[in-house]
Amino acid sequence: MDKAYDSILYCVVDARSLAKNVLYKDSNYFRYRCLCCGEDVYLAAANSTIQIPHFRHRKGNNDKECEVYLGQVGAIEKYLSARNRSRDHVSFLFNTDRKIFEFGFVFQSEELDELNSSQAVLEVKKRYFENAFWSVPINNQSFIANVPQYFTINEYSVNYYVNISGKVYDLNHLFEKNKLSFFKPRIYDERAKRVASNHLYTDTRYVVICEEQSYINKLIAFSDVECLTKVNEFITMGKHFFSIEIIFRRTNFDLNLFLHNHQFHIETSETLNVLWPPLFMKNSAYVCEREKVFIRSSFPLVSHGNTNAACIKRDICSGITQLKVENKIIIKEKNVDVVLIKSEMQQQEILEDEVKLMRHCKWEATGDMDYFLLDGEGYRKLIIGEKVYLTADDRIVGYKNNHLKCIVSSDSKSLPTAEKIIADILKYHPQSENFNPNDFSEEVYSNAVSNYLEVCKKIYKGGAFMNYINELIEADLKYICSVIPYEEIIKYFKQNPKEFFSLKPGFRVESLNADDVIEILFSFKNRKFISSFIVQNINRWIDDINYKLEDSKKRGLTLEEQYIYVLAHSAFSQNIPLYFKMIEEEKSEDYLNLMSAAVNQLLELIGKIDGIEKKQCKDLSEKESTINKLKESVDASERAVIKLRTQLINAKSNEASISQLLSIKEQEKINLCKDNKKLKEGVSRLNEQIKALSVDKAKATTALTRQHKDLTKQIEEFKVNLTFYKEKILLLDDAQSTISSLETKILELEKSIQASVEIKQNYEMRIKELEDSLSEINKKKTINSVIVDTGIDSLNESLLMPYRPVDMDDFDEYFNYNLNNIGLNDRFEGYRLFVQFFERVAFNGIPLLIKQAPGINLANCLANTIYGQKSAAILTFSGETDLKNIREFLTNTIDRVVCIDGFIGNCNDIELLSLIEQYRNKIIILTYRYDRTLNYIPMELLGYVQYINVDEFKPLMRYKHLTEDPSEIAEEPYSISSVTSVESRYHRIFEEISEECGLSKDIINSMSDLIDSEQYMNSVLLFSVLPYISKVIQLNPYQLSKRLQKYAGEAGKCPNKDIMWGWFSKWKDCLK
Repeated sequence: MDKAYDSILYCVVDARSLAKNVLYKDSNYFRYRCLCCGEDVYLAAANSTIQIPHFRHRKGNNDKECEVYLGQVGAIEKYLSARNRSRDHVSFLFNTDRKIFEFGFVFQSEELDELNSSQAVLEVKKRYFENAFWSVPINNQSFIANVPQYFTINEYSVNYYVNISGKVYDLNHLFEKNKLSFFKPRIYDERAKRVASNHLYTDTRYVVICEEQSYINKLIAFSDVECLTKVNEFITMGKHFFSIEIIFRRTNFDLNLFLHNHQFHIETSETLNVLWPPLFMKNSAYVCEREKVFIRSSFPLVSHGNTNAACIKRDICSGITQLKVENKIIIKEKNVDVVLIKSEMQQQEILEDEVKLMRHCKWEATGDMDYFLLDGEGYRKLIIGEKVYLTADDRIVGYKNNHLKCIVSSDSKSLPTAEKIIADILKYHPQSENFNPNDFSEEVYSNAVSNYLEVCKKIYKGGAFMNYINELIEADLKYICSVIPYEEIIKYFKQNPKEFFSLKPGFRVESLNADDVIEILFSFKNRKFISSFIVQNINRWIDDINYKLEDSKKRGLTLEEQYIYVLAHSAFSQNIPLYFKMIEEEKSEDYLNLMSAAVNQLLELIGKIDGIEKKQCKDLSEKESTINKLKESVDASERAVIKLRTQLINAKSNEASISQLLSIKEQEKINLCKDNKKLKEGVSRLNEQIKALSVDKAKATTALTRQHKDLTKQIEEFKVNLTFYKEKILLLDDAQSTISSLETKILELEKSIQASVEIKQNYEMRIKELEDSLSEINKKKTINSVIVDTGIDSLNESLLMPYRPVDMDDFDEYFNYNLNNIGLNDRFEGYRLFVQFFERVAFNGIPLLIKQAPGINLANCLANTIYGQKSAAILTFSGETDLKNIREFLTNTIDRVVCIDGFIGNCNDIELLSLIEQYRNKIIILTYRYDRTLNYIPMELLGYVQYINVDEFKPLMRYKHLTEDPSEIAEEPYSISSVTSVESRYHRIFEEISEECGLSKDIINSMSDLIDSEQYMNSVLLFSVLPYISKVIQLNPYQLSKRLQKYAGEAGKCPNKDIMWGWFSKWKDCLK
């Protein structure tokens, strides 16, 4: 197909236009999708001079069905709309103002209408198979088309699953206790979007969030990290989190190493500035009212690469680029993500009646326009759904399409009542300060205000500021200071740093421990800053006790029971008399002692209960942890079940073919049983022969050993005699004849010994051959037994059959990619002839005989194409390597392509070829180093191997490292049959040329078996026959064969005569 959907730029792209783009290889691996089915596609044949650039499915969908659908009228527009609607609806954000996490959802208009009509529901789950913990109906009341809607996340989970009408979005690993999370703040609101990739950029603001503060402290300790805020702690979803806003000014090795542990790394950021015209922002896009826009960027703008803009005019002045704005322009490069929207300029005159003037005491911002609040604190944009109470000087203005549409002022007539205002203040913004009755003596207030002031007077004892400090003894005051919570004291000191430093100059609040703060409170009790804080706490404690006494009274408890229960849970639990002193109630000493004893007893009981509850909580926590682990195990099991179900469905689809195959194999099993029986009988006979030979061997060995000892002894004796006679030779001339006769006997005896040794060696060789034969039969017996027992293993019989690709077009495409990767392409003369010739002979089950470097390069290309391995298995010859090692190598290696290097000419070639014949399911490449090596082996070898010479292709003559992406090609076994039984004109030409060049009839018949066209006949001549004659035998084929001169000479009709004449006509002209 020639068009696809770009999931980054959200537009349709053309394959030919994309192929011209030099940056397309750097794009996302899963960037392009089929317009019809939505599956991933990739750009194929981008650099080909033979095929037109096109998009292909990654899963091998070659049925052309999608292409047929896309060829229909209006299909492109239809499927483009469907792809745009399929963009992700879900985003995960952090609200920097409210310190909460949110989900963002957005639906397009058509999609929202469709989901609304089907009564669809949006659900959020913690686990895939659990019930949803939150759901909302998808309708026009809950969502506005094309406007993001945000929902607070109230329940904590590491993973979330969002179900939108059956389509599930997995949001995995959102929270990890020991990992940093990065959020990128947005310009147009207070939200920050989670960084989903692992790329971070310099000079870019990020909000960093983690559950452990130590990791944030380690991050901000780096000198290249600039902190924009201090570390903040917040609580949401029942969990503590820490956050900070930072900027990476530079990148360095240590910083990247630290971030690598959190699955991030830093890159240098890019910049983009719009110079003209002025733009305004609407939602997340910039709105342009002109046809042309001038941009300066730190990176080049490339159509279909990092922008969908078609009309680009580069380098107008100092790197400035001009873009023509048509509808919508997207620019994406690293950290730059800009959307430009074309909007017509508003030319009509704005009339006064277009601006609505309204009065309300309360206003709720809706999505019909952009609302902004102008109050005493300044100017800010309102969030959709936000409610605001308007005072006298407040204003709300509404803008639509950058034009003022409404002004909302305060309505004094409809202001909320005093009761409502006081209730709202106490509920949403409670603040405390000392009550002074003189401040409220001269005014007349409403009943609600008067009632509230009466409550204040009652709390503060009629407005008198009780000077508890002066009335308390030292022990009581120390007790009060000790029970004020340490955290509240520290918080109070931090809120009033000026007053604190006046007490303890040079001290930091964070450095104080519990004893230090108690000592400060007691020592400076007469300072107003401290005394007011102590009195506020005492008043708060007494108010709390009074409230609880009223509550317990409603439950029917007596006064003493009320005191015992409430005081046990108060700050006075360890000093009961102090409480009654504070409320100025006289109690007898016995009453106070009895009350203290009752409270202490209740506290002991509460302590025991708390201990039991803590233990139960701990046990419950451990059980919950175990349950969570079990749930995770269940989730994993359920995923495995789904996977197995999928495999089962696939297996059922193949059931019919497997049944047919099993029936065939069942018959083969019966035949194998018969063969196995015969083999067993042969084994028993051989065992009997081996036993008999073993007995003969033992007897012969014993006799030969005895004879050898005797002969050795005689030789020694004769040598002694010979020495004696040689010493006496001058004196005993007549003993010469005796010495001669003795030497003759010695020679005869040595020959006899040699004959005995040869007999022994012959016996041992015979026994070894029989043992090897028995071992081979036992192996066959074992293999056949396994086949008979298991039935399905009889498929190993297909080892004797060669394999070939199911889809030869796919193999051809990927194999060409691999050859191009190592430098061999169609710029070389004869390249296409060689590729087509090699693709035919490689899958015939016949070993390929190729020179060492090109043989290994071609083996690697085959391996990377067929089963995704960049290096084929290689067995290299050494002095200790024999046929047994070759058999083990071919049997044990699982690689489809193997290379046997250096064995030709260094071992028994006939036995080697006989062995290789048993492994026709593998592509076996035999390599040699020098052409002259083949002079030392019989020419008849060419009848059993496919000799290939590629010396004319220089890129193959040195070892190359493959960098091409791996691929996998499905293969199937097949039976080899002769291409044609009728002898054609091409057969006769080939036979005449080969015979005149000196090849035997058997070799010619073997080579011509697959000739079915003139092109293939030319390929055999170019890469097998002619190079063998010229480079191995070192003769000029044009001088040997007149038929070759006639067919491929200067006046010949051979379509490839120029290549043949150029390669071979001048070869070895000096040899006459």
